[in-house]
Amino acid sequence: MLSKFLTVKNIAFLAGLAVLLFIMPKITGIVLLFFAAYVLACAMDPLVDKLQAKLKNNRMIASVIVVFGGILALFALFAPIVFIAFNEIKAIIKIFPEKILDITEYLTDFNVYGHKIADYISLSSIMDTTPDIAQNVFSQSLNITMGIFQFFVVAVAIAMIIFYLLVDKKYLYNKFIEFFPVDLKERASF
Repeated sequence: MLSKFLTVKNIAFLAGLAVLLFIMPKITGIVLLFFAAYVLACAMDPLVDKLQAKLKNNRMIASVIVVFGGILALFALFAPIVFIAFNEIKAIIKIFPEKILDITEYLTDFNVYGHKIADYISLSSIMDTTPDIAQNVFSQSLNITMGIFQFFVVAVAIAMIIFYLLVDKKYLYNKFIEFFPVDLKERASF
């Protein structure tokens, strides 16, 4: 009875499943990248089909136009945010030393019931933490820069995957259908 289930095909399937379960946590990011590209490609496919009909069945040109249009739309969406953030950060950096001096002057001159705040708060301890604050600001700006760079790398990768999914739609469909047995190929196609 056990030999009925222990065929070479079943053992290979179980070994493949075990390897897949072992590797899956390590490749989750890549799988999600392909899934996001597939979803976006499915959303863009009707537009590519309409453009392909207008361009005399040239699917590659239609795909290039749609993918670049999507990239330009994404850039148009985020460009104002980036420019505003850059200008705000530049303004903060410009006035930051002046504001620190204003706070220091306020703490040394302000009286509460005849006592200066500087008597209660050690200004030297506040000034000693200033390099730590500067280091934190620098490390956070480095993290933000790395995040922006990673965003662009992922966006380019998704754009490339979307392009190839749109251009090779029929080829990928035919290769996917080959996985099914002959009697199920008709049911697997849409």
